Amino acid sequence: TAAGEWYVRSVFLADELANERRVTEADLGSSGYLTRVQVSSAPPVGGFRPSATHLFRSVARAYGAESVALILTGMGQDGLDGLRELRQAGGRIAAQDEATSIVFGMPGVVVAAGLTDAVLPLEAIPGYLKELLPPPP
Repeated sequence: TAAGEWYVRSVFLADELANERRVTEADLGSSGYLTRVQVSSAPPVGGFRPSATHLFRSVARAYGAESVALILTGMGQDGLDGLRELRQAGGRIAAQDEATSIVFGMPGVVVAAGLTDAVLPLEAIPGYLKELLPPPP
């Protein structure tokens, strides 16, 4: 396996130029885990489609306490309700801090709601994620 490949458990990938049904797949080598994401044709959630709330709800339901979510710079509060569900399922949540966010809207509402385990500058997020991962085999 390539260096660092051991810690990839699941990856959500979608081609931003693709239509709603096409999903880009990633070859994760020996890790054997691939999660496919499809933009739903269901009505928008809170006015958004795709919706961060729908994404985080799906992750919470699929992975429960093994979930880790990051909420990065962005406007509004899309994702907040889904992150509440992820927190109730026992998942972990980190948010980008205000100083390194271009727009602190999305991370700000999650921080204000008391849902975060960590609020970090952008450059500290990779190290935080590494700390959450099990040691390589």
